[in-house]
Order: sequence, then structure tokens, then C-alpha cells
Amino acid sequence: MGLFTNKDKACPICGNGTPRLFATKIEGAPICSNCNDKILADNGIIDNWTLENLKKHLAYRSENKKLVENFTPTRTVTHEREMVIDDVNQLFYFKSWVEDNPPVFKFGDITGFNIKLGCDTVETWCKGMERTPYQPMSNGFLAGISALASLAGVDKSDKDESVYENLNVLLQIDTPYLHEYELCSISVSGQNQTAYMDDVARQMSKVNSLCNLLIALSKESDENVGASSGNVSVQTGTASDTNQVVADLKKFKELMETGVISAEEFEAKKKQLLGI
Repeated sequence: MGLFTNKDKACPICGNGTPRLFATKIEGAPICSNCNDKILADNGIIDNWTLENLKKHLAYRSENKKLVENFTPTRTVTHEREMVIDDVNQLFYFKSWVEDNPPVFKFGDITGFNIKLGCDTVETWCKGMERTPYQPMSNGFLAGISALASLAGVDKSDKDESVYENLNVLLQIDTPYLHEYELCSISVSGQNQTAYMDDVARQMSKVNSLCNLLIALSKESDENVGASSGNVSVQTGTASDTNQVVADLKKFKELMETGVISAEEFEAKKKQLLGI
């Protein structure tokens, strides 16, 4: 480690040695690998940071880690990665083996998503609009192209070759340091164009499920904002508070009846909502 770490140039944040090569620099000062690994922000955002900006960001990331550690999930949904959801506090995050401190988002942070197939954006959804899901080309359409090529004297079989791409879902969010976050990156492939599009269609069923869930969470946040627009706490005992508690109880009862949460978890949530 000593060969690649310069102890004479201490990290201005924690005092550890900094990398001799390719160190991230803030205000011209290199920072250590440990501090650098804690940064999670949009590309290019740190270019104009001061050391004070970095300290604020690391404090923000530290608070986020506490949220992850103390998270109270009401359900977990798997879409390539596990999506952990807290319906009571309207929070969610995605488990990832490359992150021990994945960002925790609010339902209300969701502003949209993009679906990319290779380098092409095949679908864009923004909050408040109706979704028009991406429809991959059907086998019938591809067979028609092949037939036309044959009529034109083109040997289509000679032109078949393996195709590999990534199918990505990029969440658009409104948070201080992240405005885009990759939710999944699924490899799609085929020995020819037809087989490739078959695989795209199969994987899109998973992607559609994830995207529809994101839209549902976003709508739930809007409904909650509308229900609590009076900005009064539950302890006031107003009619709007009572309506919100009743709505939450109905929601958790439905989650219990569909098997998402257990009867014990429902009872615990009911006591929490009723303050008993």
C-alpha cells in the first residue's frame, strides 16, 4: 500500500494518505480513496466543489447510511436487484453488492425515468404524464423484413450475426446530489436479430413491472401531499388527520390480505397509526 499511497500528502478530510496516481482533487488537494468511495453524486458535480461542499456531502451520506441501517421495510420487490420499500414513511432504496450505502429516496423524489437499449433511449416518462410503454418489434415484423430481403435477392441468412446490448432503466430524481440513478442494467442477446428481439421482449416484462411500480409510488406521494396539504400533525385530531389514518389502515390491510405483509406486521402498523 505504501507504494501507491503518499502519506506526505494527507487527505484534508480524514488525514489518511492519498493516492500517488489518479487521486480525486478538491480545491487542488487530493483526497484519500476512503473518502472518495463515499461520494455518490452526478458525474461532473464535484468539479466545482470546495472542501466545505465535500464535508457537507459526506455528512449527508453518513445520514443516509443511518437511514439504510434503521430502515423499516413493509415490502421487498425484486427487479434484478431488490427494491426495499417503507410504505409508512414513503421511502425506498435498491440493494446492490457494489454499494454498502445505497441512496434512500422518497416517493416524492421521483420525477421520471428513461429506458435505454444500448445507446438508444427507447422510452421516456415524466411525472404527471401517461405512460406509453416501449414495444419491441414483433417476430411477425422481423419475418416480414426477412421475406422482403429474400424477394429482393438478399441472402438474409448470411447477414445474421450475434447481437448484444444492455437494457437500462435510469431513474430521474430530485435530490441534492443525484438527478439520475441506474436501477438496473440487463444484458440482452441473440444469435440473430429475431432471437435478440425475443430476448428484449422477455426482459421488457421485468422492466415494465418496475416502471409501473415507480409510477404508482409517485402517484401515492401526490395523493399523500393532497391529503396532508393542511400541514397539521396527527396529534391535532382534525378530520383530515383521521381520514389519513383510515386511508393508511386500509392500505396496510390490503397489503396483509395480498400477502405482502404478515398479520403481525399489520397489527404493529395499526398500533403505530392509532398511537396505542
